[in-house]
Amino acid sequence: PLFRSEDLLSHFSKSSYKAKKDPHAEVLLKQCLHLFGRDFSVSLIPNKSGELCSHYPQDIILLENDLHHPLLPGGISECVNDPKKLASMMQKAKRSRCRSRFVVPVILYQNKNICRSATLATGVEMYGRSGLDWISSLKDKVSAEMSGKNEASGNQASGSWDLHSQLKKSDIDLLKCLNVTNICDLMLEQKKVKYGMIVSSSEKADKDQSYSELTLLTMPYPGCELFVNFEAICRKTKGRVKFDWTQSFIDAELFMPTAAKQCLHSLDWSKYKNWDIVELTQNYLKLLLRLLHNGDGGLLVHCISG
Repeated sequence: PLFRSEDLLSHFSKSSYKAKKDPHAEVLLKQCLHLFGRDFSVSLIPNKSGELCSHYPQDIILLENDLHHPLLPGGISECVNDPKKLASMMQKAKRSRCRSRFVVPVILYQNKNICRSATLATGVEMYGRSGLDWISSLKDKVSAEMSGKNEASGNQASGSWDLHSQLKKSDIDLLKCLNVTNICDLMLEQKKVKYGMIVSSSEKADKDQSYSELTLLTMPYPGCELFVNFEAICRKTKGRVKFDWTQSFIDAELFMPTAAKQCLHSLDWSKYKNWDIVELTQNYLKLLLRLLHNGDGGLLVHCISG
């Protein structure tokens, strides 16, 4: 049976998604494939047991090209995303971001990718996940050696003296392969801190400036905590909900290059803290759409956990 939109929202509001355990995943994927197939050429990147990311679908849907986009000379469709190349790059980059929620394209607009992900992982998480992956791969490695196969696979955790830099490079390579030119960071913090411990980083806090070739936009936006009781707050404030920017943990300020600001030159961006949530959301969306429409590349939008 097909899922209705309200069934889908109800299901995921009550249970967190796991690639290995969700019995509804196959039905939902079939529906998504059917809908995407109306407008795009689609391929799948396998993630059956969550080997790439346990929070991503059992098959990651990849939009190769827009069926309604003008054809190249000779009547050939432009292939924007190469599934084999991207699958390999995702495998290499998956530990670069929190909870292995690597960069993945989710919308194709005028043959430009709009991508999602979590923020950058800390070195501790990168090494920790790499170590766990290495341990879990030992069984397969031993089996391969016993069968006479000499495979030099997956020993990244033990063979690299600078895994942190290596994973960031893989993340940047994936972004470039997806032709992402703008990174829109919605985090309220430079780095996420819990109980006095840094649990995530971000491109804007990267001391090596590894992402300097890309355009970084710091666009602070309230986290999910604000929206838990959003309906009640809306009723109380008659729809004009304002965020409290004075909270001590907030250390990220709105920042974007001059060229990006000029996309919406009529706005006074210095007053963003005075906007209510609706105004803030509208202005951010206007900016992102203008960047997509005027630019040559796609964009990545991320918060902390993706």
